[in-house]
Amino acid sequence: MTQANSVDTLTEFLTIGDTHYYIFDLGRLVQQIANTEFALIEAGQQPYPTPLQQHAWLGIVFWHKNNAQSPYIWFAKFPLDERGLISHGARQHYLQIIVEALGRDITAPTSAEQDEILKQNPYIFTPAEDKRAAFHAKVSYLLEQPASIYFEDAEAFILGKSQPADWQQLGLQGLHDVAVRLNQQPKLATAIHQHFDSWPAPFQKVLCETLEQHPLPSSLQHNLTARLQQQRGEAALPQHISLLRALSSSVQSGSRITSELQRAIRALLDTSCEPDLLVILAARLWPLLEDDGIRTAYLNQLATQPDLFPHLFADLVALPALRPHLLLLLHSPDQQSEALQSAITAMKTRVQRNV
Repeated sequence: MTQANSVDTLTEFLTIGDTHYYIFDLGRLVQQIANTEFALIEAGQQPYPTPLQQHAWLGIVFWHKNNAQSPYIWFAKFPLDERGLISHGARQHYLQIIVEALGRDITAPTSAEQDEILKQNPYIFTPAEDKRAAFHAKVSYLLEQPASIYFEDAEAFILGKSQPADWQQLGLQGLHDVAVRLNQQPKLATAIHQHFDSWPAPFQKVLCETLEQHPLPSSLQHNLTARLQQQRGEAALPQHISLLRALSSSVQSGSRITSELQRAIRALLDTSCEPDLLVILAARLWPLLEDDGIRTAYLNQLATQPDLFPHLFADLVALPALRPHLLLLLHSPDQQSEALQSAITAMKTRVQRNV
């Protein structure tokens, strides 16, 4: 329809609708994308920064400029091309369906018929429960809305005001509401450090999986990294994985990657090629691999896992921050260990067979 075709991007559509909005990536981690950066991504001027399964996974929250108390939420995923750019055709199809259902007044009340049309949009998706909880915690905090009804119980448990046996009764949303407030409420971050070792291992794991979606205060990042350095041996691998997950969002800004964390990762890679470790580094802590030394150590260990190598290599080469380094490696056999050369050769042979 001409009405849909005249709207070229989500940014334009949300602007025409007289809204304020936030854009979040819901792929690897739940992270906000600055509106200015998203506009560049939509214009094809830069690749999507954190692709997952060759898609961009978006959480979009918007509200009419005169009514911040009633935000709307859309979840949409779009395929990416070989350059990592959002598919223009898919985005246009998505917008066409919305414009046909809503017109330009996207904050007006909708009818049952309109809702049904919107539900049939092939680009919508339902985030996993943990990502949904992280997303809602971040959005409500940004909009200065009250925390969920689960917050007080989670806060009381973290502060040591309720018994360890009570942790299974805590709502996941409440834990995310706590985590999103750690930088503004130091007492909560301090309590995590003080009580962590006294909590049951299953709760430690749940908490770390919650913390992975939220940048941590530097003091807590330091404390968790110290725990990572203290644990030794194969028996410690499950806690290594949990602690690494907890630190995930804190390494997304290169300036927050501490030298002690780099040393801890190097020590792990010098002694372990466990698949779970290699997967979590690729899936959650990929900015650490921008360091030449860590990336080399990682790839050498990955090369010892022939079934895993092609999958994780393909996943990492799709990340714009790592792509140049890995493409250069493909054409520089003199910079590869013997094991890595063999792994790359096997991967290339497999690709050629499938062409």
